[in-house]
Amino acid sequence: MEKEELFSKPVYRNMMAWIESESTIRSLILVGSLAKDGYIDQWSDFDVSAFCTDTGPFNDLEKWTSKLGRLIACERNQNEGGTTNLLVFDDGTEVDITFEPLKILEEMVNSGTIDPMYDQGYRVLGDKDGLAGQLVPPTGTGELVVKPERAEFFRIVNMFWYEAYKVGKALHRHDMWHSKYCNWDTKECLIRMIEWHESAQKGWLLSRSYYAKKMKNWVSAEIMKETREVFSGMDVTDSWRDLSASMRRFHRLSSATARMGGFKYTDDSARAAMKIISSMQSR
Repeated sequence: MEKEELFSKPVYRNMMAWIESESTIRSLILVGSLAKDGYIDQWSDFDVSAFCTDTGPFNDLEKWTSKLGRLIACERNQNEGGTTNLLVFDDGTEVDITFEPLKILEEMVNSGTIDPMYDQGYRVLGDKDGLAGQLVPPTGTGELVVKPERAEFFRIVNMFWYEAYKVGKALHRHDMWHSKYCNWDTKECLIRMIEWHESAQKGWLLSRSYYAKKMKNWVSAEIMKETREVFSGMDVTDSWRDLSASMRRFHRLSSATARMGGFKYTDDSARAAMKIISSMQSR
């Protein structure tokens, strides 16, 4: 699908007309795949920041989303800058819009710096005062996956083995929902270690891909192949296979990353944890 087709969607056209009519919204900036030259498809979302003189009027979700289309699903997240609204409309169009105080845009212009998300690529969709046009251009790099502090590295290592222990205990008891709850924590640790490992191999110059998106573009073919084994359904045997594969991958990657990061690391605790967890399966 071409970008022009996406920008012709009714929800997008309605959004632009509504933005133009809202005097409190002074600038609208698009980020994400549609602002770059990367892969897009019919499900690519409009990820935009609306810089406002007053964000208060947009607390009433129904009042303004009805002007874009018929909303069928949403999630709202409050962050330091403002409120992010993740919206899906009845034609399948997704709009992720964050309402931010205008002063944040002014600070970026005055400092000559931009948010890492913008640095990956942005496109000004609306600029009533000419302020967004003064932003420095993106470099295409974005936020780098930097070498972690020693304490942060070992926090992730310890968290993984604790949660893996919890998964093993839940599987031993056939407590499947709880096992999946803990299992996701192991996956979050695993993806963090994968990021560090891949960035270390690139001299700590890997651009961060948020939420593990487009993973095949930034990890090695070997790791992509290995990670096919680290998910499972609700079957106990399959879940044990998942856990075993996750432990092997994490153990290998954490040892290699520690060497590349210059962290003194012995795997005695990891091996002891794997032994205990494996004994849960056999009992």
